[in-house]
Amino acid sequence: SQIATIYAYEGELGGTTNATGSFTSTAITPQDGTSKSSLGLVLLYKDNAGTNALNTDIVAQVSADNGVNYTNCVLASRGTFSTGIKTAIAPAVDVTSGNQLKYKINFANQASGSKEAQVYGVSLQY
Repeated sequence: SQIATIYAYEGELGGTTNATGSFTSTAITPQDGTSKSSLGLVLLYKDNAGTNALNTDIVAQVSADNGVNYTNCVLASRGTFSTGIKTAIAPAVDVTSGNQLKYKINFANQASGSKEAQVYGVSLQY
């Protein structure tokens, strides 16, 4: 099942057709406990309606200092994972060093029936 769907229903968000939202992981401490200075991720998502543009409609950010500072990732499409579910990867980016790792997925321009993103999985790479 998906982790999140962000879109607007008529009436729920004032009838907006440009809904935004986000979700943030809990902090992850590396097994070795050492500080990390670069992070990447793999994202599994579905265009439930319309087509979501990576880095515009779906934006991924990573942090190593428990979310005090986030750095934008550059998501790139890497094909289909399974029926309807797509894969995007973000190569490692430099972050403020730390050992409390987080990711944040931001959504923009979501509208019920015309553009709906669903996230099925996120893997933080460090």
